[in-house]
Amino acid sequence: MRNEDAAYQLNEWQNKQNEHFKFIPVIENPSSDWQGRQGNVIDAVLADFTSLHDYQIYCAGRFEMVGKARKAFLEQGLQKDKMFADAFAFMDLD
Repeated sequence: MRNEDAAYQLNEWQNKQNEHFKFIPVIENPSSDWQGRQGNVIDAVLADFTSLHDYQIYCAGRFEMVGKARKAFLEQGLQKDKMFADAFAFMDLD
């Protein structure tokens, strides 16, 4: 998210965590009070996972961001058929 104002129902998402679901909010432009992860979410994923081969990724956002994520995640081992985004209906994926 760009800032904490975009963190819709942050506490509720954090409370839903379990052994199958981990929620890690990443704020690009945090306030000085933000105590969580900072930076770009694509960079955070790439830093946390050496290989994305065994994962599925669901992506939402600006077309430019989704395109950047697709390229970076494929380079990190993600299989093409394991990434989903409604933006793909409008993008040239070759």
